[in-house]
Amino acid sequence: MPLNVQALTTLLGQPGLTDVLINGHTAAFADFGSGLRRVEHPCPDAGQLADIARWMIALADRHLDFANPFADCVVSSAQLGVSQRASFRVHAVLGSASSNDTLISIRRHSSERVGLNSFVGECLELAAWLHELIAEKSNFLISGATGSGKTSLLGALMSTARNERVIAIEEVSELSAGNGHFVALQTRQANTEGRGEISLEKLVREALRMRPDRLLVGEIRGSEMLTFINALNTGHKGAGGTIHANSASAVATRIETIGLQAGWSPSAVAASAAEAIDYVIHLEQNSGRRFISQVSSLSLNRRGRLTTAPVEELQGFL
Repeated sequence: MPLNVQALTTLLGQPGLTDVLINGHTAAFADFGSGLRRVEHPCPDAGQLADIARWMIALADRHLDFANPFADCVVSSAQLGVSQRASFRVHAVLGSASSNDTLISIRRHSSERVGLNSFVGECLELAAWLHELIAEKSNFLISGATGSGKTSLLGALMSTARNERVIAIEEVSELSAGNGHFVALQTRQANTEGRGEISLEKLVREALRMRPDRLLVGEIRGSEMLTFINALNTGHKGAGGTIHANSASAVATRIETIGLQAGWSPSAVAASAAEAIDYVIHLEQNSGRRFISQVSSLSLNRRGRLTTAPVEELQGFL
């Protein structure tokens, strides 16, 4: 452990903290639930800050160096020496060709499990619809911006899937279904020789051989989307995933764009996605509150392109 890490761990243990952003050795910001504000820098020394970044990433058996100046991981409060029980998503950029300064972004996740009520409030109709979604084993995507609660909602939904084998695939393991039969698979970065990488796409393929009752994929953004869609079209039900998007309708565009980049035709992507994915649940965040703002179904329009439509039975409740 670096000798100068105590100021950072003290900051990470403060009540109400959600995020810490460190921009080199000169500026640091924190969010305590009401937006970012500048705070006293926990390490105003460039060399020591780089040591802290490498140390935090190494806690998760990943590496940060000039050949691999970007790294992402999750570490526990016990690993960091933080008194309050929590886990921390850490992203670090080592001062290199891409940035003159070492940059560290940390998000704190409480150890307390987030329930569905956190997202639906007092809307009993929406809560009942979500429970039915899981019971009927519909396939769905959860969309939203960074920090909107996509992973938390996915975990809350899966906690209701009792006595089922849930396999979760993520770049950095954050999901915890809490249903008793949960398996987490995490990608692996290449070693210093450029070997040994394990991608999301490969993990999706491998998970299909592990007899999942439900398949979860976190932070879909590339070709793993197409592997995921193909899996759902071969009989896998009750699957869920998260995707960054500004709205439910934007998810259709993102899916088609991913398909085009992989060489699929728009019509092939649209037809496969419409068959595989039943619903898109969109989350928003406002003044610290995270909530479901849209629920849409996926289908094909007259031109054979992917489109979304609001779920009629939920109109008037969102």
